[in-house]
Amino acid sequence: MEDLRPQILELVKSKGPILPLSISSELKKDSLFVGAYLSDLLSSKQILVSAAKVGGSPVYYAKGQESRLEMLYKHLELKEREAYDLLKKNKVMSDKGTEPAIRVAFRNLRDFAKPIEVKTHEGPLLYWKWYLTSDDEVLDLLKLRPLKEEKPVQQKLPVQAKQEKPKIERTRTSANKEQFLNRIIDYLQKSNIRIEENLNPKGQEINMIVKVPSTLGELEYFLVAKTKQAISDSDLSLAYQKGHTRKLPVLFLTTGKLSKKAVSYWEKNMKGYLNFREITM
Repeated sequence: MEDLRPQILELVKSKGPILPLSISSELKKDSLFVGAYLSDLLSSKQILVSAAKVGGSPVYYAKGQESRLEMLYKHLELKEREAYDLLKKNKVMSDKGTEPAIRVAFRNLRDFAKPIEVKTHEGPLLYWKWYLTSDDEVLDLLKLRPLKEEKPVQQKLPVQAKQEKPKIERTRTSANKEQFLNRIIDYLQKSNIRIEENLNPKGQEINMIVKVPSTLGELEYFLVAKTKQAISDSDLSLAYQKGHTRKLPVLFLTTGKLSKKAVSYWEKNMKGYLNFREITM
């Protein structure tokens, strides 16, 4: 069988970032074979692949073509585009100094947002840098915005939504929800759990697709995070159904505790399919 690797590599170098389907079309070869060769080139680090997808498929590119990845912008989710615009403008942003939804978006923007850990006397601080920002630029920007002073970073964040509706004050419920989301993000970060997709949380519940590290590699879970004092069997059942719809096991995080009925229901019906973790605020 003809070795397509040299042709594919040349095509990626000349036209990347490029979709696998476009490569198949250019070479008039079966997409399955092209996919296998792309995986091989990727494993040998001759090409790179995007985390963002176009119609469900990533794009492949060569080293030096990173700036061309901006073509993926129109394929990002709305909140990810907002985070993209902010980071491109500011070049370096504090994780702590951003609103929770943007913090989640940064974690999803793996092509464009690169994490930086800065060690201080108070402990490590997480920053995000625009992927095309050089290390020297990062150092200069952090000198201009000392780590003691988080406010300048926060001031650069958009406040338009709040200004449009000045009569609506921040409620205790919204403040609690933001605090809860911050706690979830911190828990995931400390547990080395990677956010794959944020699923537009409603009310006091947060739903995400996450990747959980294991001895077998990363395992995909449907995450349900709920701030509630007592978790019922109905809560577990609903969470299980959501995961089952996506054919994923469930990771259930909550600030509350399982009721006796919920414990019994979980042990009889959901062991191995739903993992429960209690977290503190």
